[in-house]
Amino acid sequence: MYMKKILLITGILVSTLSLTTAQVTTAQDFTMSACDATTHSLFADHLDNEEVVIMEFFMTCASCASAASKLSPLQTGLGTQYPGMTNFWVLAYTNSYSCATVTSWKNTNAPNALAFDSGAVQVAYYGGFGMPTTVVVAGSQHQVIYNSNTDGAPGDTAAIHAAIDNFFNTMGVEEVNNNLKFSAYPNPTVNQLNVELSLISSSQVQMEMVDMMGIVIKEISNDNLSEGTHKFLIETNDLANGIYFIRINSGGKSVQYKVSVKH
Repeated sequence: MYMKKILLITGILVSTLSLTTAQVTTAQDFTMSACDATTHSLFADHLDNEEVVIMEFFMTCASCASAASKLSPLQTGLGTQYPGMTNFWVLAYTNSYSCATVTSWKNTNAPNALAFDSGAVQVAYYGGFGMPTTVVVAGSQHQVIYNSNTDGAPGDTAAIHAAIDNFFNTMGVEEVNNNLKFSAYPNPTVNQLNVELSLISSSQVQMEMVDMMGIVIKEISNDNLSEGTHKFLIETNDLANGIYFIRINSGGKSVQYKVSVKH
């Protein structure tokens, strides 16, 4: 009887653990003051603007520092690739850390991150038990696009980068800016790429082609365009085979559209 009770309790614990770590697909909203005294609402200030937020929940341990040291340069690269569209936050896994401790840890391991001293509620929501836990949330649909409890390691920058690229590259421009519709064809292209941009109302539009490193290789437009459809022809015969992005900035929004060149 005693052994049966132990087995029953073990089974309950395993079942509870399985339920808690089940894959969460929708982000949890929260509004919180960071340790730099700025206040951030995850949905209203970031995701509803079609941004991405990388969150590392940490304790002061070696593995947490290791993950942060990988995520920090990832965010630097993402800032070039997707200007103003990605964020990196580090949150204490428990609410008992002070901002002084969190800020010191952040300055050492992830200097380009935004630090929060409280993350216990979020850790529980995303199923984090062992630290660190890395969660990436994105867009106005409030998607969870990476969770290290279900998708891989906390510092797997390749998988995290791929998830973020997939989010931006499959997102239609119309979803980012209701004033603007975009198409590019043929894709893949050989020597020429046709770009069509439709505006519901006039707007200042900056459009350029960038490579995988975020370096601008062709300026396409930087004008105040009238409402209606505008067509552009981009010569690609001088480009090496590979992946490029059409980057569009309009109405305070930024988006990139992936195109492929194959000669």
